Amino acid sequence: MFVQVQAQNSAEDALNSLREVVTEIVSRTEETAGVDELADMLYRLANSPVAINSATSEEIERLFWLSDFQVQNIRKYILEHGPLATKYELTYIQGISEEDAKLLGPFLSFETRKHDDAIRLSRLTDGHNRLIMRSYSILEKQKGYLTPEVLTASNHFTGTPSSLYMRYAYDYENRILVGVTGEKDAGEEFFSGKNKNGFDFYSFHLQVNRFKFIKTLVLGDYRVNYGQGLAVWSGFSFGKTPSIMSSMQRSRGISAYQSADENNFFRGAAMTLNFKPFEISAWVSRHRVDANVTALDSATNTAKEVSSLQTSGLHASPGDIADEDALRCDVLGENISFIKPNLHIGTTAIYHRYSGFINPESLPYNLYYFRGESNYNLSFDYRYRIRNVIIFGEEAACRNGGMALLNGFQAQVNTRFGISLINRYYQQKYQAMFGNAFGENSRISNESGMFVGVELKPLKYVTLSGYIDLFRFPWLAYGIDMPSDGHELMVQLGVIPSSRFQISFQYRNKKKNGNFSEEGAAKNSIINTTSDRIRCQTTYTVTNNLIWRNRLEFSNYYSEGMGNSRGFYTGQELEFSMRKLPLKVYLHYGLFDTDDYNARIYAYESDLLYTFNIPALSGKGSREFMMIKYAPTKNIDLWIKYSASIYAGQNTVGSGLYEIAGNKKSEVRAQLLFKF
Repeated sequence: MFVQVQAQNSAEDALNSLREVVTEIVSRTEETAGVDELADMLYRLANSPVAINSATSEEIERLFWLSDFQVQNIRKYILEHGPLATKYELTYIQGISEEDAKLLGPFLSFETRKHDDAIRLSRLTDGHNRLIMRSYSILEKQKGYLTPEVLTASNHFTGTPSSLYMRYAYDYENRILVGVTGEKDAGEEFFSGKNKNGFDFYSFHLQVNRFKFIKTLVLGDYRVNYGQGLAVWSGFSFGKTPSIMSSMQRSRGISAYQSADENNFFRGAAMTLNFKPFEISAWVSRHRVDANVTALDSATNTAKEVSSLQTSGLHASPGDIADEDALRCDVLGENISFIKPNLHIGTTAIYHRYSGFINPESLPYNLYYFRGESNYNLSFDYRYRIRNVIIFGEEAACRNGGMALLNGFQAQVNTRFGISLINRYYQQKYQAMFGNAFGENSRISNESGMFVGVELKPLKYVTLSGYIDLFRFPWLAYGIDMPSDGHELMVQLGVIPSSRFQISFQYRNKKKNGNFSEEGAAKNSIINTTSDRIRCQTTYTVTNNLIWRNRLEFSNYYSEGMGNSRGFYTGQELEFSMRKLPLKVYLHYGLFDTDDYNARIYAYESDLLYTFNIPALSGKGSREFMMIKYAPTKNIDLWIKYSASIYAGQNTVGSGLYEIAGNKKSEVRAQLLFKF
């Protein structure tokens, strides 16, 4: 049990260590749906640590934040020097720093295990069981919860204001995984109305790994990740973050779906067969998706035509409920991969059909959007390593002949210098409903670009990383009425002078084009917009029981014709562990002042275990929270968090059905974790 507790504490540390990556992803996508998968992956690692001394390269890749070079160097070191005894020996491996070793340690097992395909029923009771129950509520009443008489019969929230979440998970040595998830968002009905069976969303999976020639078998809900994401990639990917050497995606194949995000997953059955050096995967899926219905079939009262798919997962208002499960989506897919230690070649094919016709409103910018009922994608991907250089890429095509190409290389020249380069070309007419590839936009279409990132370690405790990304959109895009281009520049300096103190500085500059509407003008004019952000963050371990974190950030947004809007944020956070009580306390206070939403600042803050909270702060005011973690026994953890945002000079907070009368928005979150 000591190992299990240590693993959980490390999961908390890992979430904090990844805060920069998470903040970058959320600020780019403006949602936490993708990064929730990070928490799920850490959750599984905490339960089933990697047996590092007998692990294959693929098993080491479960430590997803490691670069491909770090993975290969760990494997090479063990083969040449024998088993590792402790995490401290990791620092002898090229590319593994003391900070890396500290983070990796509790996710590793140093015992040597023999690979055994047999699954013994008598040992299934040795698996880990976890039950998580979570609740979240906004204390002030939002406009949508006023009685329908005050609003209208179709413009209100139908359910209760609490968000509820439940997940049970069983994990036997990462060989057998079973999970059930239930979730209700705020405003959704619970054991009433349309949700008479309780939660608005349910998810289930059963996964079996390494059973004879079956590498992976999943029944229920699952993810599929292949190549660089041009054809199919469910959920999280690093993209453009300070983790330069993680810009290349590593295929994770088929895996169980454990998130509460109501999109980006498949439902049915999936399997990967291992016939070395070949792996053959196939999957079949059928589930319903939300959509804006524009025409009904009078005979069946089902959607005949929709204008767009809905991905919020919210079913709180009558309008949301009307869009729920509007279309059925059927998917067939396969992947064949040839895998050698330094070579990976794969082909992927995926076909999907909707039960209705998707027909977006015809506008110039969406001329090349998908219209129809069915589509398919075919792709070829490769990854080849020669010494300290990796070349990789994927080439894909869709039903209408549109193509998407991504190619790149990474080189770890020595322990002090690494470089990553990615070139992409996505034609306007390329359409991939299930792709998620590297790029400036979330849609894999109408984009070309060149990304160059470098990572330097001029001194033992100093890391300097940065990238420049030049991109171009050959056709119109949403909010831009002509072809456009831009660039993004990021530089980050990290210094760890001692094991107790860390400091990082980051500067980011982005320039893009946008529309500008002048009063009386017949059409929009195109202007340049520039965004600059400067961030400084420190972490100081004052004592073994007290950690102090400080964050300072400035933003400046410039738009031709509109001028500058500026933003400022400073936040202090204390993490204190009691000596004689199983209690940990988090205290946070921050101040923010931004001219408008363009200058908003995303501020990562500690949250309940396996969750993320990164509020977008705009306006003027303060952000504060207090959180406690109490572990009365080794099998129970209780988390309670109170947070509040107070806005100066405002009479309301939020808009639409989410509007609050007053200048304060406060929240209570609670989580109970049982381990058995």
